[in-house]
Amino acid sequence: MKQQITKTDKMQTPRRAGLLFIGTALLLLTACQKGVETPVTAANNIVAESATAITGFRISESNVVLRQGNADITAVNFSWSRTANDNLRNYTVEAAAEGTRFEAPVELGTTDGAQVGFLVKDLNQKMCKLIPGGNSGKVELRVKATPVYGKAGVVYSDAVALNVTTYQPYTAYDYPKYLKLPGNFENWDLATAPQIVSPENNGEYEGFVNFTNTYAQFMFVKGTQWETTNTYTHIGNNKFGFGGGVLAIFGGAGTYLVKASTNTNTWSYTKINSWGIHGTAVAAGNDPVMSYDETKNAYVITCNLQAGEFRFRANNSDAVTLGKQVKDGYDVPAVGGENFKVTTPGYYTIYLNVKTAGNYGCTVVKQPNVAVNSNG
Repeated sequence: MKQQITKTDKMQTPRRAGLLFIGTALLLLTACQKGVETPVTAANNIVAESATAITGFRISESNVVLRQGNADITAVNFSWSRTANDNLRNYTVEAAAEGTRFEAPVELGTTDGAQVGFLVKDLNQKMCKLIPGGNSGKVELRVKATPVYGKAGVVYSDAVALNVTTYQPYTAYDYPKYLKLPGNFENWDLATAPQIVSPENNGEYEGFVNFTNTYAQFMFVKGTQWETTNTYTHIGNNKFGFGGGVLAIFGGAGTYLVKASTNTNTWSYTKINSWGIHGTAVAAGNDPVMSYDETKNAYVITCNLQAGEFRFRANNSDAVTLGKQVKDGYDVPAVGGENFKVTTPGYYTIYLNVKTAGNYGCTVVKQPNVAVNSNG
């Protein structure tokens, strides 16, 4: 969906935007203090559809670090040349993964003017479709426009490159939307204990918890204090309540999907031995298995996908699967989410972040195609 962008005072007076950047140290100070736009390195191996159609495409920064605390500050400005009779409208800034030649572009926004700027929160939302939250990468950008009359199709600018660091958006859950799991695997420290959450505040909690010892024992605690009315223990038959013993995990160290219902006082756990992708977008009989990348806090795989759909699937079984839902503009993995859809066949890198309950993330990014790929 296109986002119509209107000029703001910040867009019209780049010196004022620069003064804000000085206070936040968000972006490059030199360009901001001078109040000028800085040309960005041309993207390699990108040929404009029409080199003379849109000229002078420039970006105010060559490197952007996005932080959630600066959500309402202007992150970057784009500009290009216009004339009174250029016969164009609907100027749209597009972004794509480096080297993909805009096979699967992400639209950042549209204007009929000669410049547009984006707040940190809006740019991060778009860039997380290309760079997983909390990671850095390079994207390529261009401007496309539609002729008003006398021509068919669209025209483009040359492409330029931008280095971007995104953030994983974080939502804090307050009592009673979470249950903490203090236990022997983390020295019974309630303050640092992992938690499972109930985003809908309906008494149904779940989350993925990493138990680091062979025989994990814990309790469910509502709130931040050890209180008899907020501390749930094992009372038998997969039930939790008051006055019982410790809850326990039988299955060894590892990551588990833990569910608890304060409506039925029942709980369950499923060990997650692996994550893979499964569906019609994957070659028949070849479900690729994802690897955990500590530096990205995510399960990652790069493989060929065909036109179709897929879901994340744990343990090569349909017992635990994750689709996608849109939350505050972000793609978020969810048990009841819809399938991921692939319309452009090719080589993709797929990320799944389920580290913090209630703050999951996922990114499916088109990559430059390769001739040979062991994952199908």
